[in-house]
Amino acid sequence: MRAAVLREYGPGGSTLKVENDYPTPVAGPGHVLVRVKTSAINPIDVRMSAGYGRARLASLGKGFPLVFGRDVAGTVEALGAGVDRFAIGDEVWGMIVSREPGALAEFAVVPAELLVKKPASVSWRDAATLPYVALTTWTALAKDGGVTPGTCQGKLALVIGGAGGTGSFAIQLLKLWGAKVATTCSARNADYVKQLGADIVIDYAKQDFAKELHDVDLIYDTVGNEEDKAIGTLRTGTNAAYVTIVHPTLPVTDEMGWEAGYKHVHAMKDAKAAEQKQKFGRHYNWSMIKPDTPSLDTVTKLFTDGKIKMHIDHVYPLAEIREAFARSAANHVRGKLVVEI
Repeated sequence: MRAAVLREYGPGGSTLKVENDYPTPVAGPGHVLVRVKTSAINPIDVRMSAGYGRARLASLGKGFPLVFGRDVAGTVEALGAGVDRFAIGDEVWGMIVSREPGALAEFAVVPAELLVKKPASVSWRDAATLPYVALTTWTALAKDGGVTPGTCQGKLALVIGGAGGTGSFAIQLLKLWGAKVATTCSARNADYVKQLGADIVIDYAKQDFAKELHDVDLIYDTVGNEEDKAIGTLRTGTNAAYVTIVHPTLPVTDEMGWEAGYKHVHAMKDAKAAEQKQKFGRHYNWSMIKPDTPSLDTVTKLFTDGKIKMHIDHVYPLAEIREAFARSAANHVRGKLVVEI
């Protein structure tokens, strides 16, 4: 099969190559072989193509060659033993976790519990925009942040980095849940995030969000470089929450090894969480995606009901995978980059 393959690390996807005779995977028990129609580029894959997270990959028994691509949309080609939720030819969408080869290829093997049927009303391009950013944000807010529609009504939420994929989804979800949403972005994306529903837009190049905001109830941080300043804007004594998807787990484990590094960074996280709780009555947490079928079903319904939409910044053919990674690496993407296989 054709696949975008990484055989050595390099910056911004520069060492990716499209190979025409890469081995086609086989669906094992509990898995589905999908003929991929579309996938998407996520910043985590761009960073991992340069060596970020290599200790995590090693802990999963993964080494070169690597195939990235976490979003998958396509048709069922074959079913592994024990899979009875799908039939050959079904149109499906979902996501692939790090332990599996990715969807930037003609075929991908996906755990059955991370796939759902794609509604006919959703295009293949649109299907590729949703799974990873939606499940990342759902994990961060609903699972690790303890946020629910009932706890959001009238609260002030700050999304740091609102124009990217995860930020775009978060703004819409928090508005749907009744929050007043502030976000940071560049000036060129101000109108875009307003269209998503942002009530307060802060140009990070000209404004300091810590001076513009106070008594924030919830922070969802997709950038991660001003954590302490962000936490300082939270209310005290009210169970206000800070949750971030950018934290030192992978950098530290790359340096120390997976087991030792994981224990070290999570001791750091637990200490900071305890301090915030004891001194200020706040919640503090790091989030790593925890996908499952119920969550995917929930975000799929939001998407198909038209309550949340994802913007497509650009569509690339697989042959231009280096260009797609380079565009993501430049950090100027509005919404998602889609790859047609």
